[in-house]
Amino acid sequence: MAALCCVLFHAPALGQEEVPAKIGYDWAEKPSRSQIPDKWADEAAVISYQYTHDNYRYSTDNLELELYTTVHRIVRVTNDDAVQRYNRIYVPVNDALEILEIKARSISPEGKVVELDKNNIKELSDDEGDAGYQIFAMEGVEIGSDIEYLYKLKRSPNYFGREFIQARTPVIKTLYTLSSPKNLVFETKLYNGKVEPTEEKTESERTLSYVIEDIPMINEEEFAFYTSNRMRIEYRLSYNLYSGKKRLLTWSDAAERIYGLVYDFGKDGLKNAEKFIKKNKLEGSTPEESVRRIENFVKSNIAVTDVSREDFADLSSILQNQYANERGIVKLYAALFEVLGIRHSVVLTTDRSNIPFDPDFESWNYLSDYIIYVNEVDKYLAPANPEYRLGMIPALNTHNYGLFISQVKIGETVTAVGNTRFIPALTHEDSYDRLEINVSFGEEMQEAEVALDRTMAGYYGMLIQPYYPLLDENQQRQVTEDLVKSSAEDAEFEKLDVENVKPNTSPLKNPFIIHSKFSTKSLIERAGNRYLFKLGEIIGPQVEMYQEKQRQNPVENDFNRTYDRRITFTIPEGYRVRNLDDIRINHYLVENGQKVFLFQSDYTQEGQQVHVTIDEFYSQIDCDMQNFEAFRKVVNAAADFNKITLVFEKI
Repeated sequence: MAALCCVLFHAPALGQEEVPAKIGYDWAEKPSRSQIPDKWADEAAVISYQYTHDNYRYSTDNLELELYTTVHRIVRVTNDDAVQRYNRIYVPVNDALEILEIKARSISPEGKVVELDKNNIKELSDDEGDAGYQIFAMEGVEIGSDIEYLYKLKRSPNYFGREFIQARTPVIKTLYTLSSPKNLVFETKLYNGKVEPTEEKTESERTLSYVIEDIPMINEEEFAFYTSNRMRIEYRLSYNLYSGKKRLLTWSDAAERIYGLVYDFGKDGLKNAEKFIKKNKLEGSTPEESVRRIENFVKSNIAVTDVSREDFADLSSILQNQYANERGIVKLYAALFEVLGIRHSVVLTTDRSNIPFDPDFESWNYLSDYIIYVNEVDKYLAPANPEYRLGMIPALNTHNYGLFISQVKIGETVTAVGNTRFIPALTHEDSYDRLEINVSFGEEMQEAEVALDRTMAGYYGMLIQPYYPLLDENQQRQVTEDLVKSSAEDAEFEKLDVENVKPNTSPLKNPFIIHSKFSTKSLIERAGNRYLFKLGEIIGPQVEMYQEKQRQNPVENDFNRTYDRRITFTIPEGYRVRNLDDIRINHYLVENGQKVFLFQSDYTQEGQQVHVTIDEFYSQIDCDMQNFEAFRKVVNAAADFNKITLVFEKI
């Protein structure tokens, strides 16, 4: 991508306008105290002002494009926690070519100003050992102080950018500006907000600006993703007017670029791939069988690393050394499918819990996660995730858009076609957690004897099934016991067996199954001449959504799912259950004539035997704010069932 961009954005040598001087920006020489509105007077911290300016300009010496970023923040802290959180400032410098300026000061409630001693600025490395942050502690900060800091960086120019302007602290006013030479036209888009930018043009420069006021803090909420719901601005470079009016950096351009990276198999790459297939007997009788053989073998024998070395993306080297990076492993699958004539598309998308893919805004920042769509069998494959098998990819890549890149042959010409398409989520029937339980009571009701089978399919099976073969015998036993003990923490096991735990097992086709028998005392409690049977606890802990604060964000599930429970228990002779009807709970949400979320529990009784059925499912990913209360009732119905205790009394 970088090699392509440097050709496009070098300024013309002839007819170049005078380079605009670096925009001077500074804080007030004499700071004034922030004015905090009454509605936020009780907040731990309030950002009274935040300013970010991304300034693209041509250098005066070689006319290369440069990027200068200025950031200015003023924060009021009103309790000890906020003082601790904000008196240590982190300045991200991982992509900085030069740190031009860093300064900070605190302003006490009495107006005393304490300037940052720049000797206290330290460097904090990132995970790879490079300079990640400049960090410094503020002095003179007390409850009621304003903390103000400003920094300026020279950065590597990026033609796609992102600025988050909402976090866990409310903001009184935000100003974001993006400046560029007059020939470079950037486009922007605001997400999770409704403010439009203003545009200003001068003889040498154009500037897009957002002024946004009263930005509330964003809360972390159940069934919602914090990052994806934050207000943010995305930008992209769309035109270089010196080169004409052709739109730049489109999805088609990205498709051609990625196609060139993935399908460059090298001189002998395809020949080596063909030998690899024959040697390891990877061709099956059907396309799907071939894909499954290839996937199982590759994921069992070739390690994927995050090393960016070129040999880890070279096909012949990968086949010989059995190491690949993400691009390299995608190339390997593409080559093997190419040899066998299996139609497929390379897909790039995002993790929607972080940033959902927007097909209408052509930002290459969305091209972060590789998956493969196998057209031949209409299934997706996660090439760099060794735990997944055909038909399943990471849930947060689904219910999302992606850029599909397909190879097209017209005569002797081979080219790439890119288009954006929706990646559907698996259905709620694909991912389920099923309990089949039979409970009997010992003499004098001192303990319960329980036979429990637990079946975990789809994404529930993914939680354990791929990793189970990698554990030693003691670890396997511990993990299995823990999965059963969610129903009875003091379980004493008579039997504990598992099914479908061999390597390369797909939880879509062969779910992870536990067969157990155990005794427990924790489900029974004596109350005088009555016995209490904690029926609800046997389904395990449940999420509770009892709102104390007003809901901010719509519901977004990670995947569709089903909980299926069947419980049978026998009432001892001489006893009856006084409150069986407590079992009956029924909450659901209907959309377009279909129940999309449901919790329904019921029972039937045959003599002394009681059969309890619990059906719970979530068959769509999203739920808007209008239907949130109905969704909340379904979730809480499971928590309410978890609290049910049946009263056994003598007849």
